[in-house]
This record gives sequence, C-alpha cells and structure tokens, in this order.
Amino acid sequence: MTGEFISHQAVPLRQAIKSAAEAAPYSKSNDGLSGRDQVLYNLNWYISFYDNHSNQLAGSAVLGFVKTEREYVVRDAIACLRKTGTNDYGDDPYAWLKNEYTH
Repeated sequence: MTGEFISHQAVPLRQAIKSAAEAAPYSKSNDGLSGRDQVLYNLNWYISFYDNHSNQLAGSAVLGFVKTEREYVVRDAIACLRKTGTNDYGDDPYAWLKNEYTH
C-alpha cells in the first residue's frame, strides 16, 4: 500500500510537467501558477513526500520500483525546468529547489 501511495504522489508532478510542455502558462487547474512554478511546487511536494515515506519500504522489493519511478519523474521535471528557463543546476533536484523554488 505504501509503495502505491508514494507512486500516486507523482501524478500531480507528471500533470504539471505535461501542462508546462504544452505551454499552458496559467490556469485554474494549477492554482494560477505558471507551468514552471507548478512543476517546482509539485517537485518539492513529491521529493518531500518520497523522502519522508520511502523509508517505510526498506527491505521491500517495492522500494526498487518506487526508486525507479522517482528517478524518471525527477529527470522529466528537471528536463522541463531546463527547457523553460535559463539556469541549469545539474541533475540534483534539491539544487533546483534551493535556487528556483520560492515558497
């Protein structure tokens, strides 16, 4: 159950990435944030949720699947941020959040 729930938390981030890629800068569906801001917001949420809940899967085969999903969704979010901005903070999502995300 925990693995599925962690996986479910990636859904808003995937939607924000898709929205930003489709150049829908503002909409009610993403609380009036730009596509880029929504990606940052959801990346922060997902990373925080993952960090705080994946430890419950230690020793479980499900952890491997959840880690792989995290790698892919974070990679896609960073690719989107690179495409929609001028800065590059590498592949570390924490560096992107530290430098780009405003709470």
